[in-house]
Amino acid sequence: MKCSQCGCQDLVPVDFPQKTNLKEVDCGLVGYSSAYVLKNKINCDSFICINCGHFEFFNLGLAEQIKHDRKLKKEIQENINKVENEIMLLNNKAFDIQEQIGKLKSETLNLDITLRRNNELQVQISNLKKELAALNKTINEKKKLINNLKVKK
Repeated sequence: MKCSQCGCQDLVPVDFPQKTNLKEVDCGLVGYSSAYVLKNKINCDSFICINCGHFEFFNLGLAEQIKHDRKLKKEIQENINKVENEIMLLNNKAFDIQEQIGKLKSETLNLDITLRRNNELQVQISNLKKELAALNKTINEKKKLINNLKVKK
């Protein structure tokens, strides 16, 4: 290791910085005296340069956690993009179904249509409406999934 300020290679490990918590463990009469315990938590490995006094701090665990968090956020964003594309395709399919229903309904308004053909059209319209309802349900589920992913992000 080298000092990032002067380049000296004489670095000595030191106990700095430390996070300390003062915890009261006993209280005397009317609060005039108390006993405390110090709890230390070392946040990172620290070294001091003997040449210039510059501190160098290292925390490989935190760096790995940050890398992991970045990777997780990237994966979540990729999943969000994928689900948004799926929703777009489902919306296009729903629009096509609505157009088909419109065409079939306009055909049922024809006065020269036979009863048999009218019944066939009504069955087709009914099936398309069921398919449209299923598509809308799937779209809503995917929107909820996106909201859940955004919360995790």
